[in-house]
Amino acid sequence: MYRKILKLILSGFASTFLLPSASVGQIYPLSENTWSNPEFVKRFMGSYGVDTERSPGISSQERDIFNEVSEVIGENPQRAAELLAPKITSESSAALDYTLANIHFQIGNTERAAENYKKAIAKFPNFRRAYMNLGILYIQNGEYEEALPHLLKTIELGGGDGNLFGLVAFAHLNLGRSAQALPAYRMARMFAPYNKDWAMGEIQCLMNMSIFDEAIGLLDELITRHPDDSSLLLLQANAFVGKQDLDRAVANLEMVRSMGAETLSSLGLLADIYMNMNQHELALTIYLDTLEYQELDRNRAFRIAEVLAQVGAWNEVTTYIDSFEERFSDSLTDSEELKLLNLKAEVALAEDRETEAIEMLQQVVRRDPLNGSALLLIASYHWRQDDHEEAIIYFERAERVDDTEVEALIQHARMRVSLREFDRAVELLQRAQMLEPRGYVADYLEMVQQAARSARN
Repeated sequence: MYRKILKLILSGFASTFLLPSASVGQIYPLSENTWSNPEFVKRFMGSYGVDTERSPGISSQERDIFNEVSEVIGENPQRAAELLAPKITSESSAALDYTLANIHFQIGNTERAAENYKKAIAKFPNFRRAYMNLGILYIQNGEYEEALPHLLKTIELGGGDGNLFGLVAFAHLNLGRSAQALPAYRMARMFAPYNKDWAMGEIQCLMNMSIFDEAIGLLDELITRHPDDSSLLLLQANAFVGKQDLDRAVANLEMVRSMGAETLSSLGLLADIYMNMNQHELALTIYLDTLEYQELDRNRAFRIAEVLAQVGAWNEVTTYIDSFEERFSDSLTDSEELKLLNLKAEVALAEDRETEAIEMLQQVVRRDPLNGSALLLIASYHWRQDDHEEAIIYFERAERVDDTEVEALIQHARMRVSLREFDRAVELLQRAQMLEPRGYVADYLEMVQQAARSARN
């Protein structure tokens, strides 16, 4: 039962609950709009030609062009681009192409910006800042594969810092390459040990690679620095679930609940874990709370009732169904009404209210002759009543419904075994295995085949 419920946990709320998307990390703007600041303009122009290996020089005439452009770029970058573009030639400094690229980037014309960054690089192949800004442009456009070579070239040219390593990691992570992203995030954190974005990116990599202990340890550090950030507690709870440390996951989730920061997903995960711990009443209380959320998926709501039924928590199923009907009574579809009738009939059968259960199931079948769940329940009822002929009729009807074909074949085979009709049971189990192989069915089939051989001898 532990593995079965845990599988439900991991396929239900937990699978989408707080694992952050690959878009962990802040994308910093190219630069602030400081062109109206004379000191900034002076520093910007003065930087050209100082580092002659990684930055192009500019002539005195080109310096005059910069001065002219700087007078308007702060107020009207489009006008600045129009002034600068005609001054650029195949012989002019790469600094002009780079500046025009920056202006286009600033006004959101990323295609023109990329084109001019590439021209600057063609003129001056070691232009570190052009590589860096082109990489950032591609990152902001979500073109991560294109960004990587430019960011890596920047680092090769001596531009490695926390932000650059972080952006390299960010690109790898968005491309699904957690193993490549992880060392880059670690380098970023070496330069910027308190940068939360890079720490969160490293945690994402660790989670993706199922290195849960390291993720939990890093989250401990972040939680100490950010005790009011409930999302960190939720993410750590997800890591605890990943390593099947459910007690500590519950502690985190209950702490978030006490902070009033719970979400639909975190409540669902907490309730699922309580189900795994056989704490059905606690689980029910929380499941009922999830019904108050407008975004609750109906299929998920029905799955909750089915899980309660699977573990035989019949009182909890009844309470949950009553609340579900009250919450959604005005908007239930025909299909949902039939699902509820099936569940109610299942509860009635479990509580030995068989006449009531069969009436409900017959009502379902009249409205939906191909309702496999109802057909299976009716077949099982007739089997228990030793009305085998009637049971076979309903098992065979359920076998003709795609959603219940395999389960109907297996249950039908079990009834045949109880009647010592081993050869027929073998045929049914073989059909089931052809459609959907299951380990426990394979074992059961082998036992039935042995019984069939023994009976023939």
